[in-house]
Amino acid sequence: MASGYGSLAKKAIVLLDRFSAGRQCLDEFMEDASKDLQITDALQRKFILDVVSGCIEHKKLLDVVINAFYDQNGRWLSRSDRSQFVIICYLATFSLDDLGLQRFSDIIKSLDIRNMHKFLTFFFTNLTTWIQGECNSIYDAAYVEESWIDPLLRWRPEMDILLDQLVKISHGNQVKKSLIKATEPQEFSLTKPKPKPVPEPEPEPEPEPEHIPQQEKSNPVPKSTYKAPKEMQVIKEIKQKNHQQTVAAAIRKEERKAKPVMIQDETVLALRKKLEEKELELKTERLKQTKSKKPQTSEQAAAQTGTHTKKSLPVKTWEEVELILERHLQDPPYVVPQLKSFKK
Repeated sequence: MASGYGSLAKKAIVLLDRFSAGRQCLDEFMEDASKDLQITDALQRKFILDVVSGCIEHKKLLDVVINAFYDQNGRWLSRSDRSQFVIICYLATFSLDDLGLQRFSDIIKSLDIRNMHKFLTFFFTNLTTWIQGECNSIYDAAYVEESWIDPLLRWRPEMDILLDQLVKISHGNQVKKSLIKATEPQEFSLTKPKPKPVPEPEPEPEPEPEHIPQQEKSNPVPKSTYKAPKEMQVIKEIKQKNHQQTVAAAIRKEERKAKPVMIQDETVLALRKKLEEKELELKTERLKQTKSKKPQTSEQAAAQTGTHTKKSLPVKTWEEVELILERHLQDPPYVVPQLKSFKK
């Protein structure tokens, strides 16, 4: 019966190809498949139906693995072989302990050797990486680790031996094919042509001396290139002249300010003295007016005292005089003549 598991796996592949998940109910399909199987042995019938129903129930997980396998090796694989990869993936993941290595090897060897070698290498290489991660996203991580990953890792040494056998089988088939001798063509017996005499090489002519044309002398660089432009010298002289004029004007201005200050200091003292005398006269005049019965007018008092001021020079208070002095001190050229006239 061990040698017949390869044929049972092929029948399961045919049934899985017939099933359409979107159009058929699983229970009805399994009943129809059980009636169509022309197998008298109940164990064989049960094996086929269990494999097909298991592939349909775990379709979500199996599709993840098979789709990734086709993404990497789709150029060398046919889409019609997808069902056989699904069944091998199901048997390796869920039924390897129950099936045993011998029966599993019989099933693998009954199918395409190269395709099975590619798939088993891909499956066991990625088992503990992203395949385990996909299983954890669908089922409980502890259950996946205990029930599937650990048993498969225990089978890894036997799987390596099986993979070596598949390699030897595939190479043996290639050797058998290469042993077939092909028809070897034979050359016609034709007269061999005589070799043509090799002509002697002609002597090479001596090369003519290379003629180097004489170049015209270039004009020397003009001396003006290394001299500063005249405009810069003119600008420099104008700057120096303007600087000298500015310095001279500043000196003259300081001299003008310093010269009248001496005069102004003397005239200020004279003005203060004059103002004190005027204030004293005014006070004495007011005392006389208060003692007299009839108050005199300002004109009468001025006529008596002879102190009537001119219209051009009215009597001013001390604050007004100081303001006038401040203005004159700010503009020295006009201070001296006014103070001189006032002093007289």
